Amino acid sequence: MNKLQENTVIEYLFPELPSTLHMMCNKISKPPKMLVGLPIGYSLKNTYLIFIFLNGGTGAAGVQNDIEYVKKLTGNEGFILVSMPLFKNEVDPNEFLNGIFINASDDYQIISSSYKIMLSKLFDEIPKIDKGNGVISGFSNGGNTIALLLSNVDDFILNNFKYFILWEGGLVIMSFNKLKVNSKNFLYVLGDKNDTASRKRIANIGKSLREEVIDFTGANIDVIKMHGIGHEHPDEYIPCIKNWVMEKIK
Repeated sequence: MNKLQENTVIEYLFPELPSTLHMMCNKISKPPKMLVGLPIGYSLKNTYLIFIFLNGGTGAAGVQNDIEYVKKLTGNEGFILVSMPLFKNEVDPNEFLNGIFINASDDYQIISSSYKIMLSKLFDEIPKIDKGNGVISGFSNGGNTIALLLSNVDDFILNNFKYFILWEGGLVIMSFNKLKVNSKNFLYVLGDKNDTASRKRIANIGKSLREEVIDFTGANIDVIKMHGIGHEHPDEYIPCIKNWVMEKIK
């Protein structure tokens, strides 16, 4: 077991797992890596919630910057921070977005099994985790990953996490299989800039972004609208997300 000290980052390698999406796209041959950050003031006397962030694009590369972003979201206090990579069955450059888009029909099993192995290791190695009440968040393709797990009613994820944050990702996947978690514990963050086909369609039919999100998910979830923002995750909206989380867990 790693020595557990406050404000430190622990690396866990998983040679038994398939290549991550980032590794496949960059032709890297290394074991998948999970980064875990212990917060300021970490003590075995206390119990902690997990806060996971899944990067967009090809996902986390397993570098320090990945966990530093999770620290931004939480203030590096009160949570055990986790950065995990994205997984995908295969990458076909001829497909949408050069094949990196998490696919609703093909990628569930590899994601579900890989995350179960990674998170089981976390639960075994780090004591005093408040299971069942964790936070899992993701941007773009990271949001797609969460949406895929939820739409398939993944028992492991639903048993260990209570709060879900999708940031500019996951709506299309959600539209195939409506939300099956408590809508009060679900946050969607999106921009209102009409820079994509889906947002232009919303503008043309006169629906608000909030109305469209509710239609897609089939639930009256919380929505944060980023004014004048497109497919981005600007730091100026981090306090809004942090406030939402702190309000839920208090």
